[in-house]
Amino acid sequence: MVDVSHTLLPNTPSYRRLVPALVRSLFKSTPGTLTLPSNRLVLPNVPINLQHKAEYDKLLHWPLDSVAPGYLHILSFPLQLLLLLNKSVPFPLLGLIHVSNSVSQWRSVHIDEPLTIQCFFTELQPHPRGYLLELVTEIYAAEQLVYRASHSYLRKVKLENQGIEAGKTYRSNTEHVSIFQGEDTQLSQTWQLQQDMGRQYARCSGDYNPIHLYPWSAKLLGFKQPIAHGMCMKSRILSAFAQLYPAVLQGAYHCEFIFKKPLFLPNSVDFHHRSVQANRAYHFALSSDSAGQLIAHIEGSLSIIF
Repeated sequence: MVDVSHTLLPNTPSYRRLVPALVRSLFKSTPGTLTLPSNRLVLPNVPINLQHKAEYDKLLHWPLDSVAPGYLHILSFPLQLLLLLNKSVPFPLLGLIHVSNSVSQWRSVHIDEPLTIQCFFTELQPHPRGYLLELVTEIYAAEQLVYRASHSYLRKVKLENQGIEAGKTYRSNTEHVSIFQGEDTQLSQTWQLQQDMGRQYARCSGDYNPIHLYPWSAKLLGFKQPIAHGMCMKSRILSAFAQLYPAVLQGAYHCEFIFKKPLFLPNSVDFHHRSVQANRAYHFALSSDSAGQLIAHIEGSLSIIF
């Protein structure tokens, strides 16, 4: 674990002020010795903007009065971006592949609660295809930890360039069994995603990665069409669970997401799930059909903590 110090932020980082750091990040080269920043960014007294929350709830179909976990991610995203653009991070932001995400939430967050957000890196891990960066977000209400999310990003590099000390091997934090192996899988919902879904989510979240916005901007980065934000689809999945099992999403739960194949826009996607462990856990998947072939975009599991 990285030994972290604390950096107290006076206000939410401005996206406009992050642009120069983003441009500098494009010209980074991988150094011989790799380290991550050890500081923990702390932003206290973060209010819930009710109009912004309403826009999120409508876009992502969140059905509850409580603050959606996907909205908590949006609140923390400027801090995550500031951390990823830190000059001590050895990799450029563009080129990092979001491969997995986990969320633990111990109770509902209410709209009148001021929040404290903290973001930090854990240890850099070797991976068979390069390096794995783990970025953690913790959110506190009244000094109580109510939400914790971990994002794993893959940076592809040649193995001979790895600068992590010998003897360490890649550790996966996620054990997952494909939902499609079960016979009791339920088709819960089908969603029609429009081509501008990426632009809609970008306006709401502040995540303007070009691969999500327009056909021309996606093609510049090697994609034939714009692709959906992984965090947008994760939020839709949690909204679907909130519609199906509202008590679960208002209690304590842990959820794991594996981002698999890109989801091109526009598209029609199916949300499947099945209950396991006597209704105390669920396996789920988000998939589409391409010329008769089933394409899994996200797979994961949701478990009731207690």
